[in-house]
Amino acid sequence: MKRICYILLFFTIAFSAVSKEKLRFAADAESGAPYVFYDPKSPTKLVGFEIQIINEIASELGMETEFIQNQWDGLIPGLSRNNYDVVINGLEITEERKKEVAFSIPYYLTYEQIVVRKDYTGIETLSDMTGKKVGTLEGSLAERIMRDYGGIDVRTYDSEANSYTDLENHRLE
Repeated sequence: MKRICYILLFFTIAFSAVSKEKLRFAADAESGAPYVFYDPKSPTKLVGFEIQIINEIASELGMETEFIQNQWDGLIPGLSRNNYDVVINGLEITEERKKEVAFSIPYYLTYEQIVVRKDYTGIETLSDMTGKKVGTLEGSLAERIMRDYGGIDVRTYDSEANSYTDLENHRLE
């Protein structure tokens, strides 16, 4: 069962932010490829298509960017605390999140996917995950879908890389 969700950029740039010299943006670069991540060839340089987007926005506003690392599930709370001006990091638009932030027009379309080890068979649909140990990003739409469905042993992670490591090491199915 494919669920379509929109990955988005959302802004709460107040008019006062435009007069600043720096556009402070937050993302989680630890598990952000292809969105925002550190270049393996130059580990202090941020790359990814969202970096290109935020740099272009800052350029249009005549501003420099200032990156603030934040865990993915803490991006919206940090925005609410005014820790930064903008968040750019693949977040799905949900009715619940719309109550807290103003979203931009979606710029990326994706869908929920099931990933299993090559040698593992029998999991192709949401119902096939019943009774199985399944990992996902904490606070993600995938987590909510599985919890709402029920009967799935959902394990949450603050980094997608850690969930793939657990899958590889047979701690997840």
